[in-house]
Amino acid sequence: MTKTGIRYTPEFKQTLMDLHHNGRLFNDLSVEYGPSQDTIRKWVQAAAMVPIDAQGMPVTKEQFQQLQKENRRLKEENDILI
Repeated sequence: MTKTGIRYTPEFKQTLMDLHHNGRLFNDLSVEYGPSQDTIRKWVQAAAMVPIDAQGMPVTKEQFQQLQKENRRLKEENDILI
């Protein structure tokens, strides 16, 4: 039986990510706190910082993907107007 539909608070996710960054293994966190190893790994990857903006401000992978999506949408709108 798989666990589906469980929602975790941002604070809970951040706590597990912090514990991982401090050396805890995904397996240990999964056993102790409940979310699967893959779920915790995805949270860590989504929150990874990507230094890309012109002012040197880091953004998360998730923010970067949202920016790419918005950029594609704006390009499509611009192509329609031309």
